[in-house]
Amino acid sequence: MADFYVTVSGASVLVEPWGDPASSTKPSRIYPLPGLPPLRTKSTVNTAITLTAIVGGVSGPADGALGGRLFSAFVVEGPAITGFTFTPGTTSVQTFTPTLAGHWVVKMMRDQGGQVLCHVDVK
Repeated sequence: MADFYVTVSGASVLVEPWGDPASSTKPSRIYPLPGLPPLRTKSTVNTAITLTAIVGGVSGPADGALGGRLFSAFVVEGPAITGFTFTPGTTSVQTFTPTLAGHWVVKMMRDQGGQVLCHVDVK
């Protein structure tokens, strides 16, 4: 289990309810926990998306505060490989720009701290 959380942000990033209502022939595929509605993250092609780690309640801590356990980010699933960028000394804030539409899965992880997968639908 990860010892951090991740927020997803950017100029075109939207987080909205994700619905999959049941029909007369099919049940819903969503089983939300009470008080935790299913959400969907969306963005647009060629617009930067930023992943920000929250460690111990601190959003985007500097590397010097991480005890040597730095962050990295990767595209796990996506229509094109893209690189992540970050400000030197702040690996907890990683940015990428999807170049093609599709469903992207990106992973943020840290040494001995687990990983968080973020799903983003890009149009």
